[in-house]
Amino acid sequence: MELELVNGTYTPEVLLELFELNFAHLIRYQESKIDTTTEEETISFRENNIKQLQNQWSALQKSLRSQPVNVSLELKAFIQ
Repeated sequence: MELELVNGTYTPEVLLELFELNFAHLIRYQESKIDTTTEEETISFRENNIKQLQNQWSALQKSLRSQPVNVSLELKAFIQ
């Protein structure tokens, strides 16, 4: 199954807002999983996921803030 989630041209500001919500949700999800376990391996795995998400979000912010014009965005989800 293929889902088209977003398809269009947006200002960098709109994309920053959209992705900020997405990254915040993904980070909260990882944090909630940490709260439900005591296994050190799982906690470490989730903490690494959070760090990776934070790094990706930082890089995306930097990239979008350097864009002088609107940006095309196409997001699809493939479920198999």
